[in-house]
Amino acid sequence: FVFDRMKLLTIGISGASCSGKTSVASMLEKILPRCSVINQDNYYYEEDSSHHVRSINGNFINWEVLSAFNMKKMKEDIAVLTKNLSKLTPSHESTSLKYPGFKSIEIRPSPVLIIEGIIIFKDQEIVNLCDRKYFVEIDHDTCQSRRQTRVWDPEGDNWKENPEYFEAVAWPEYLNCVEEVKQVPGINFLDSNVSSIEA
Repeated sequence: FVFDRMKLLTIGISGASCSGKTSVASMLEKILPRCSVINQDNYYYEEDSSHHVRSINGNFINWEVLSAFNMKKMKEDIAVLTKNLSKLTPSHESTSLKYPGFKSIEIRPSPVLIIEGIIIFKDQEIVNLCDRKYFVEIDHDTCQSRRQTRVWDPEGDNWKENPEYFEAVAWPEYLNCVEEVKQVPGINFLDSNVSSIEA
């Protein structure tokens, strides 16, 4: 007996920059047979965009808010991927489940869409799309240390973050995001300080 589980499974993964969420999404994309990832980072507006708002503290561009992203384009791409993944023909790969006294059952894997980004759960439409929701928490010192060694634009112009940005904008916005996310039903919290996953 073969059971085709063709319903698309949509997973949302959020958390601070450098919390490990992108590594988790990349790992799952590699090991799952039919998996695609949408990264919110790919939808940042250019630095000179009129969509940006500036912080009161330090007059920095605030990269931690929804207005910093082209959410319209991101959701259009999510819709296209959702449609394409849902139309996939059943995979020939299957897993056999055997129980004593019963015939074996072959289960073919569902297609999976992972939506990943620092503030995806601040968008209610994305919250509603996700069948499973995860938020990766991180402490102040670990987050700051990882940001200081991060290469932000490895294929670009070696853009570097202002050292004052973390305390003035990034960390306060992260704390605000955590409080908001705690009000969203169904989110599972993971601790980035316990272990790390390398892509």
